Amino acid sequence: MPKATAWNFAPLPDMGQPYGAIAAKDLKEQRNYPMMYHHVVSKTTLSKLWRDTVANTTISETARFYLKHMQAHAAQYTAMIRPPGDIHPTDVAKCAELAEGLWRGTLVHAPDGKRLDAFDAFWTFYMWLPGNLFEGPRNRADDPKDAIDANAIRIVGTTQYTLLADLQTAIDAYGQTPKDQTRAKTAWEAMRKMAASDYRKPRPFNAKHWTWVSGENGPRIDQG
Repeated sequence: MPKATAWNFAPLPDMGQPYGAIAAKDLKEQRNYPMMYHHVVSKTTLSKLWRDTVANTTISETARFYLKHMQAHAAQYTAMIRPPGDIHPTDVAKCAELAEGLWRGTLVHAPDGKRLDAFDAFWTFYMWLPGNLFEGPRNRADDPKDAIDANAIRIVGTTQYTLLADLQTAIDAYGQTPKDQTRAKTAWEAMRKMAASDYRKPRPFNAKHWTWVSGENGPRIDQG
């Protein structure tokens, strides 16, 4: 087996969504309302899963099947890849190589190590997987902050929301005992299932999913 090389795989700052510019949309009586992509399982939650994993477990074991999925399927997330997305095509192959190195154990985490260039694209794929996203208005009245976006079941549907709720539950359980390899594996298997779901772009905006409530300063998902 090749000798392992150590790099710093600690979480990166938010580098922004990779799907290109989002056009404003008409929302009820509001014309040209600004849009964004919303996470069902928050970026904070995903970042914590990664941070706890690289700091406390052997990632080649705990996240193996997620990493294998990304090695094999990164190129299928075409909406993130230029054009129309922002990830350069040459970085996709580098991302796949990085995923392979992590699951084979030839790349390992060292907090004081240097950054590997390919990690930027790898991190972007991880944080912005389309199965966890939907397009909606900015400045929501029902913004869940770092909690799971329970209202999003109306938009993503029961099947996809169940995958995401299972992911949230598994990450929460693992977060209670970050050195627990079994809980880490459970969380990463839930992550793999979400990544492998049949979504290659975020759920598109549909005005019928949104409403304005008198006295609130923004729209919310209509649960009616």
